Amino acid sequence: TPKTFTQDVQAAATSASGAAGGSLAEVRLSSGATLLFDARPGAAVESFSAAVMAGDRHDGARAGTAEAVVAMVKRLTARRGRTALQEYLDQQGITLSGDARKDGTILTLTAPAGKTAVVGALLRELLSEPAFVEEEWAVVKRMLVANVATGLDQPPAVAFNTLQALVYPGTPYGTPFAARQKSFEGMSTADLTAFHRRCYRPERIAVAYSGPASKSSVEAALQGNMGASGAVSPLAEP
Repeated sequence: TPKTFTQDVQAAATSASGAAGGSLAEVRLSSGATLLFDARPGAAVESFSAAVMAGDRHDGARAGTAEAVVAMVKRLTARRGRTALQEYLDQQGITLSGDARKDGTILTLTAPAGKTAVVGALLRELLSEPAFVEEEWAVVKRMLVANVATGLDQPPAVAFNTLQALVYPGTPYGTPFAARQKSFEGMSTADLTAFHRRCYRPERIAVAYSGPASKSSVEAALQGNMGASGAVSPLAEP
């Protein structure tokens, strides 16, 4: 690793912030989460992107938990079943996407301008009120296992996974395909619930807003619960 690695990353981040016109504002919400507000006057669309410290690196001994949790979060909530959630997204013109990356999970909602209150409330619902239902999890589990099996049939994917396992042995970055598949097969809804309560904490969540709405209206849309609530044992960060 170059000796100037940290400084180079900081310089690049500063440069990127400056390129945005210096409009980025950081606000601590009442829930404990952080809002990064990027004003885009006149924009036709607006988006909320939640970044959660709940990626592969936080899986612990059970690889793939972060991916499984975000797959369920996108699928349904305690208020809306799978069909109801999809119908609501369609009615409101909202696009929902999510990805559990190596270091964190990203959940993004995009909608036509003017949907600030609706999208903000839905984001809080997704983060705070997941539904880890056995029947739905059984379907998602089969999909996740099938995705791993598909990767085993792709030489480039196998080669890259093997390389990662050699470079990062014994870490979430280097989990072999076989171990990941076995993990998914043995995963339960209790594992998903525990991961959500442990990692989806307000202090581990940052929401980036980009759009034409005012900062005060965005803050108002995000007022309330954000992520898991209640007591939890401290999480030791790797």
